[in-house]
Amino acid sequence: MEFKIIKSHVCDNPYPLNVKLGEKVRVGSKSSIEDGWENWVYCYQVNGLGEGWAPMQLIRIEGMFGTVTEDYSAQELNVCYGEVVRGEKELNGWIWCKCELRNGEVGWLPIENLMRLE
Repeated sequence: MEFKIIKSHVCDNPYPLNVKLGEKVRVGSKSSIEDGWENWVYCYQVNGLGEGWAPMQLIRIEGMFGTVTEDYSAQELNVCYGEVVRGEKELNGWIWCKCELRNGEVGWLPIENLMRLE
């Protein structure tokens, strides 16, 4: 489905988490409903190459570590008001999108920044 950007979004994480099925991560803080984002956990790649928020549904937490249950990237998409993106997957208030105007770049966008096009 296609969405119009109704609020610009800029990624503030230069080294996002990028993990594969079965990979181990170090688990940090968890989001809460009070934060406005429910079911997210902050993770660090064990190799030190990336970090970021991951949906709790995709991390099997075992103490201070977790195992990734499917390939996942915390990459966010930089977009400007008025651009159109294609949404592919929704999780916990965010949608994984592809932007053809930006050479097919992909990343997460908050649902609140999007308006679904008919």
